[in-house]
Amino acid sequence: IKDQIIPLIELTRYRSVSKKILGSNIKQKIELSISKRIDKVETALGKERAFILDLTEDNQLSNEQIRTLRSSYNGFGAWCSFLKEQKKRFPKIIPVIQLSEEGSDSLDQFVENRTRQFLFLKDYFDIYVYRFFAGDPHYEEDLSSIVQVLDSKKIVCCIDLGFIPQGKGSIVGSDVLGIIQTIREKFAVSQFVVAGTSFPPSISDFTSEEYGMFSLEEVLLFSKIQEQAAILGTHLYYSDYACINPNRNSVMARGWIPKIDCPQEQKLFFYRKRRGDWNYADVYCEVAQRMIQDSKYQQIKDLLTENCWGIRMIQQTAEGNPPNLSPSFWISVRLNLAITARIKFLELS
Repeated sequence: IKDQIIPLIELTRYRSVSKKILGSNIKQKIELSISKRIDKVETALGKERAFILDLTEDNQLSNEQIRTLRSSYNGFGAWCSFLKEQKKRFPKIIPVIQLSEEGSDSLDQFVENRTRQFLFLKDYFDIYVYRFFAGDPHYEEDLSSIVQVLDSKKIVCCIDLGFIPQGKGSIVGSDVLGIIQTIREKFAVSQFVVAGTSFPPSISDFTSEEYGMFSLEEVLLFSKIQEQAAILGTHLYYSDYACINPNRNSVMARGWIPKIDCPQEQKLFFYRKRRGDWNYADVYCEVAQRMIQDSKYQQIKDLLTENCWGIRMIQQTAEGNPPNLSPSFWISVRLNLAITARIKFLELS
């Protein structure tokens, strides 16, 4: 399915590792180069697939290298040089326009630095992404400066919705349509991505002890605005967070409740069970067995077939051989099912 998607990858710092200082028993934390993150992109996607590259604004995930790349100093020189180098490695890379004011001593200098970045992008790339949050009051000001240099036909506006609460998809959709109409009329931009997620930070509101379900508001929102966006003369690309909540949970999971999720076309359901006196392997096997007995899961399995990695992991666990017991692994299963199933649903729509 990698050939059917264009992921937006937000570059973050690499983890720190402990290394012994030469000639002593003293250990120190060494932060590995950000190039390790780029190596992971190549491992995941290869060199010939398209992807969108952005930089994190989350201080917890940033470091000095990231801050240097985001700096407006010297016409966003570090970012431009980095993109130029990565384009040799990934010829289909698509950059996100950076608009951080850090690195400029004055507004005039920032405007000059920003314009120099735009001119660089114009020379080296055929398409660029302007990404902003739906509540950003400055998006019109940003786009006004961007379209003075860059061709509006080559700009993709990514409207980032973050978390969408249950039942709010229609309300948020109306707001998004207003933004799209404004941008279309004022700046002649015609390509849009709308991304968000309704996967909650906690599933406690949607569950009995061992089963729960909630609506995928991002899907309902897209269905609501797709036709109207087309009437406005725009192309709207489907996007979401692949059933991942955008707020990072930095607390290590201990004594977690084993849970397996299954996304449908417009809802997601899950089974879970407290461990009690059992070991985690046995509990995951029981949860998986309950999942595969659900007719809703069987419909998804038939749609995706067992060629889908997430389906194989659930089936293997239900047969008594769980491949992994960590919560992060089962988040990966959920993510894989969400992306694979969404592609199928979009093909069928």
